[in-house]
Amino acid sequence: NSRFAGAEAFRPSVPVISVGNIAVGGTGKTPCVISLVRFICQIHPELAAPNAIAVLSRGYGRESRELVVVQPEDDYQKTGDEPLLIKRALPHAAVVVHAERVLSAAYAVETLHSRLLVLDDGFQHRFIARDLDLVLVDGNKPLGNNRLLPAGPLREPAEALIRAQAIGAIGTDTQNARSLAEKFAKPFLAFLPRIQLPRELSTNLSTPVLVLTSIARPSRFHNQLKEMGLVIKQTVSFPDHHPFSVRDLNEVVAAVKLSGAVAVVTTAKDKIRIRDWNYLIPLFTADLALIPESADNFQSILEPLLTKCVA
Repeated sequence: NSRFAGAEAFRPSVPVISVGNIAVGGTGKTPCVISLVRFICQIHPELAAPNAIAVLSRGYGRESRELVVVQPEDDYQKTGDEPLLIKRALPHAAVVVHAERVLSAAYAVETLHSRLLVLDDGFQHRFIARDLDLVLVDGNKPLGNNRLLPAGPLREPAEALIRAQAIGAIGTDTQNARSLAEKFAKPFLAFLPRIQLPRELSTNLSTPVLVLTSIARPSRFHNQLKEMGLVIKQTVSFPDHHPFSVRDLNEVVAAVKLSGAVAVVTTAKDKIRIRDWNYLIPLFTADLALIPESADNFQSILEPLLTKCVA
């Protein structure tokens, strides 16, 4: 934010929604972006037209630097894993990746003729003016130890939440996040997680599995699977955004055999980074969907700016 001091934010000619956080990792920004776009298209079907909504991402960890309009068949090293996940979940939306999101915004509006921009992880990216800043926090410990990096999880002081238009959290244990929203006099949005398993697994939850993850907070995913009744024999966790190698996968398969599991379960984001699974052991993907606890509250916050898109 010191880079932003004194700079004037670029204001696109279309409405902008930012989904971000104030603390590092694991608050569910990407699934929230997907949920947000799906919800918008439900209440305004005209925005489900190709490229009507553009999601702008910096593409964390990708190898290329050029501006990329993501295609479902792209390799994650070109796009970043989260932009590719978003595109595959929202094939009608444009997903534009570039480190300079002012350029992405201009491209989306001028070339793709997008009518609404969504910034993925945009709270600290203040070079683009926005109409709505939704900040996601942990439901139970929204500010962690209330200390800035590296002593704590905060990217900036809690007072930065003054800039937000709404505060959200995922799960049912969200009372502390609600209290934080009340403190800053912001509307609160709760999102309920729904894990979707393939039919082969959902109809046979007694199948013993190994859970493979490379996400910021794997324990939350493990707990969600346990709550569904899945029998977890072992968990294997790599750092967030880890590029799985053949050696990694061979070690996972060896762990499956030692643990007594007969299948592997991973997240949709992690599946993006598993290029080839050439093993007899089944690999299942668990998709995370977020459902607004109150659709009416969500719509009341969104509607004032959505009317500008469909006018």
